[in-house]
Amino acid sequence: MEHRHTTARHQCDIKVLIYRHGNPIAFGRIKNFSSQGMLVETDYKDIHLTQQLKFEIILDKLGSSGDKIFIDVLVVHITKNGFGAEMDIPIAEHIELFFSYFKGAPLQQENREICSVAVGH
Repeated sequence: MEHRHTTARHQCDIKVLIYRHGNPIAFGRIKNFSSQGMLVETDYKDIHLTQQLKFEIILDKLGSSGDKIFIDVLVVHITKNGFGAEMDIPIAEHIELFFSYFKGAPLQQENREICSVAVGH
């Protein structure tokens, strides 16, 4: 059963580099996200359900232009303009950066473990 409407979605417009098998394949934009996943717009059409991808997000707003977040995602929904994906952020510090960056507020302790969802290697 899908529970997509039970978590709060946060609007954003963040550019990401999409990787497949360690190779960059496309650019996209995260349009909204929740604690469990995100909606990504991209012109790239060779993306399929249950495909495992990796995103690279460059965090220019944090002051040090070298900060990057890598997010493993599993494609769970295809749209005409992109796809929906469940996410897994493997590094705890990246979880904190991700939520504080996108929400514009410090991460609360109870949110630290909410990103360990679907994708495993």
